[in-house]
Amino acid sequence: MAPIQHVRRWEIELALSEYLDMPISHEDARPTTERVLGRGVNHAFASPTGRLRLVSNIASDTVQEGEELDPEPDLLKLIDKARALPDDAYEWWSLAGNENDPMIYEDWETRGQHRIGDSFAHQERALSEHLAANPEYKKRLDDLIAAQEITEISESLHEVATEFDIDSNLIYGKLIEMGGPVAVKGFLRAMPASATVFEARRLKHRNTQWPWQQHDHIDLAALAVAIPYADIVVTERQWCHLFKVAKLDKKFRTQVTSRLRDIPELLIN
Repeated sequence: MAPIQHVRRWEIELALSEYLDMPISHEDARPTTERVLGRGVNHAFASPTGRLRLVSNIASDTVQEGEELDPEPDLLKLIDKARALPDDAYEWWSLAGNENDPMIYEDWETRGQHRIGDSFAHQERALSEHLAANPEYKKRLDDLIAAQEITEISESLHEVATEFDIDSNLIYGKLIEMGGPVAVKGFLRAMPASATVFEARRLKHRNTQWPWQQHDHIDLAALAVAIPYADIVVTERQWCHLFKVAKLDKKFRTQVTSRLRDIPELLIN
């Protein structure tokens, strides 16, 4: 499955066209569903270098991650050779690494998602604590989560607007004209991946018994694409429950379960 950032970008184009009735002409006429599925880690990471992200410096406790760099031609040639190896060796190395991997160097960060996940969990816990201390804000929780999710996709929104020669201020202006917070939530729900994250976050924050964990970030990134575009999704019980409460399984006609043993029967049906 394509990564969430690319799926969101395709969905933004669709939402601008269908929800806001803006002039969007697609060069790629295929539905998003057909663009989501592909083969190999280069597709999964939407990159010619697979899972490798090249930056001027890796992040640390005191330094932010550096700017993203384009791959050198020699690296692309090396990756092409690796992709030609038998038994999908390049795919396995990209996803799982190899035992005693000689390609792990001091200036490589192999667990970047852990760092990002810690930051994500910290932010969500801070929001949970704020809501607990100020229960009157819970009435506006959905609006707050919607505002955060619009901010999350704002960079992609501006890129799409620029590509199609649309003033991004007109997008926000139209959302205000259409009802402000109500229209923002409608806009998010017109984009399946964003709708999935929005519903999951708002419902989890309403249940104080479910604390936010480091791995929630990567869970949501994967499930935001899987829930709308897969036929069957097996995930942990908590997410399964939230997606069913939000009726996303019915909306996207996806069979969601927390039990692997359900798969044979679901495949038959």
